[in-house]
Amino acid sequence: MDRKGTTVNALTWLSSSAVLLLVVTIVGYATWLARPVAVPAPADRARTRVATKRRRGAVHRTVLVVDVEAFGDRRRTNLDQVVVRSALYRTLRQAFRQAGISHSDCEFEDRGDGVLILAPAEMIKGPFVEELPGALARALHAHNTTHPPEQRIRLRMALHAGEVNYDDHGVTATAINLTFRLVDAARLKSELANSSGALAVITSSWFFDEVVRHSSVCDRLAYRRVQVVVKETATTAWIHAPDQDASASVFQNISS
Repeated sequence: MDRKGTTVNALTWLSSSAVLLLVVTIVGYATWLARPVAVPAPADRARTRVATKRRRGAVHRTVLVVDVEAFGDRRRTNLDQVVVRSALYRTLRQAFRQAGISHSDCEFEDRGDGVLILAPAEMIKGPFVEELPGALARALHAHNTTHPPEQRIRLRMALHAGEVNYDDHGVTATAINLTFRLVDAARLKSELANSSGALAVITSSWFFDEVVRHSSVCDRLAYRRVQVVVKETATTAWIHAPDQDASASVFQNISS
């Protein structure tokens, strides 16, 4: 074979090799593009958000606590408590949706007979007093009318706001401590016990002064100023029973 033929064969081989390499590269890239991409589950995304917050300092949150009245009453069996807890989360989801509050943007921490809820700083606070109490009362009414007394729910709800710190175990803050003291206040418990409704609301003095008082929707006269003394906490708060006129037969108190 002459030199010209050898050159042609070499070029042909190089061209074939280049084409083959190109094909392999394209197929490999296509296979890489078609690979299944792992999408983090909502719980994983939530854990990532929390882990990120732990690396930061304190952040502002609207703090909401709800607590079921007489959850541990001996007339409630374990199965009754399971029904109550399931219904509690369901009514909260319904009420948040009706109030126009993004349920998925809030953080929920289970407390057995209640829930701690933290709303981000950028979330408008007004709906928590303008829309949520009424929506929650209606959702509780819908549940209570279709369940026996042992599975009915009457709630105490407390609202405050402040700086919250995250750590490896969850959250901690003076603002959270105060909100739990408010929901345990004897005046709030008495308000619900003497009410024909299913919901009693208490707000901190700060939340009333900064949110309720300036709202064009809230009826400020429907709130009553009370003194709260629980453990090491002594403060002023404001109480409201949004469904006071509801039927007593519908909201029969299990402890009665």
